[in-house]
Amino acid sequence: KKEEEGGVLIALENMVEHAEIRYTTNGIKPNVYSEIYSGPVRVKRLQDFQAITVVSRKHYSLPLYFLVEYPEFKKFGDQIGQWRPIDLVQGYPIEMIRKATGKINQNGKYQVSFLYVDGNSRLEIEKIMVFKNNSFFADDINMQILSDENGVVTYQFEVDNYETGAEYTVKANVKAQNGIDSNGVVFLKR
Repeated sequence: KKEEEGGVLIALENMVEHAEIRYTTNGIKPNVYSEIYSGPVRVKRLQDFQAITVVSRKHYSLPLYFLVEYPEFKKFGDQIGQWRPIDLVQGYPIEMIRKATGKINQNGKYQVSFLYVDGNSRLEIEKIMVFKNNSFFADDINMQILSDENGVVTYQFEVDNYETGAEYTVKANVKAQNGIDSNGVVFLKR
């Protein structure tokens, strides 16, 4: 990536023989029918670009995407995700899934924080759950809510049976309160 006046220029290199790169510039996850990458792409905001490598209609990579960085929120830990208006559906809850593998790395108390950044609508968190290897191990009923002010909601949970190599996932059922114009980030810290 190369930042330029009026946006960012993104250049990719295809590392998979007989495959093509497909991409989007609207923040939506690309699919096997998205535009074919043939050279550098200019986008206004880095987080609007996503790409996949496609070998066939049934064989393609996970998406390449860029999170907006918020160094001013470092006190909340490591960023594990974000939400944007394109991720939300007016009036309906959605399941927000964020990978926490590598961020949950030992036994202890952890805090997951949802930080509203901007927009006309706050995010309503209806339920939060934590999974290890797709098996449930904590939810908001058993979590302590540490704060709910200034657009920050923090939940605390405890890991007492950490397993090296396990996949950890945070899932939240969320809904935009007054429209889908809501942007924010999700952080995790021990």
